[in-house]
Amino acid sequence: MPVAPPDLSAYFTDGRSYRDTGTTIVGDPYDFLQKITVEYLGELSMPSGRVLVCDPMLVGSDLPALAEHIEPGRHPVSVARLTTAMADHPEGTWSEIAAMRIVVRDTPAVAWEPALLEGQEDPEVLYGYPVDTGLACFVDMGANTAFAQQDDPWENLTEVSRGWDVVPAVVTDPATGHAIAVTHSGAGDGLYPTWIGRDADDEVTCVVTTFMHDIK
Repeated sequence: MPVAPPDLSAYFTDGRSYRDTGTTIVGDPYDFLQKITVEYLGELSMPSGRVLVCDPMLVGSDLPALAEHIEPGRHPVSVARLTTAMADHPEGTWSEIAAMRIVVRDTPAVAWEPALLEGQEDPEVLYGYPVDTGLACFVDMGANTAFAQQDDPWENLTEVSRGWDVVPAVVTDPATGHAIAVTHSGAGDGLYPTWIGRDADDEVTCVVTTFMHDIK
């Protein structure tokens, strides 16, 4: 049975608000006010069009790219931030990053599919990449090869990003001129999927990685 993606159009509708009510797994009721904010991070250079999605601690490692290549060039990257408040105490809020997106074409996505890895053949297997630092990133495979020439790309990127205090952001390494788009993974460490959005002409319009899967 094919893997069904979440409603990804809901993730990137800036300013959309909704109320989420229900009970927790232990039976406690909850009543949340939630709002989506889309934050633009900048443009990410993708000279090869081969997309690697990973924990930035693994940048420079020998990892497979996504099987679906995108048009080479500079592409805008944004994150969807979910801000939550309790309905009976709306003055207190907290927020988490729900997803990060590369926009390839300025056309709406009308269909979504799980992103496969190069060499992966089963479209019913959902690829997930591991996160162990609470961070996730997009990086071009050409840039990843350049980072692999460094003794410790993780240390270099940590220094450039001021200990990751600047994220979510497009972080450029001055030593190589290459960049990664990096964000906090909203649910912390775990295994996270990536999705391909296609427009009405069946062209790839965006690549989205999701960290929270209950957006309504």
